[in-house]
Amino acid sequence: MPWKPQFPPVSPHPAQDFDFRVAEVLAIGEGRVGHVLVFAEPYAQQTGHLWWKNMSHPKMTLEVWSYIDGEFDDTFLSDIGDAVERLQRGEWPVWPIQDDDARTYLLVWLGIEESRRVSIEAFGLDLDQERRRRKRAE
Repeated sequence: MPWKPQFPPVSPHPAQDFDFRVAEVLAIGEGRVGHVLVFAEPYAQQTGHLWWKNMSHPKMTLEVWSYIDGEFDDTFLSDIGDAVERLQRGEWPVWPIQDDDARTYLLVWLGIEESRRVSIEAFGLDLDQERRRRKRAE
């Protein structure tokens, strides 16, 4: 076994459709109230002992940045099955809410070029630089 194993290959996952993408957040009757930025990150756990190492099968996780009604939040989700379904349906928030009075929003996904532009405006983040920092190909 190698001392430092290679990261295992990642199987295609529906969450990857939202990787480095921005969505406009719409409130019914109010229009746009913010933006959401999603990163789909593969995760594998390193196991082993001093003399050998191994990597688990990779799982997909989500890192979600939101700027809604003037409030920024960043959330990490490791159990993403329901969250991906909500992203596909354009629903926000993507995690279950216990409060019946909590607001729900609609997501309108932007194209790749528009996501680059809006990411700088809404989050101050250059997606091309972030992609290089995370060592991710386009």
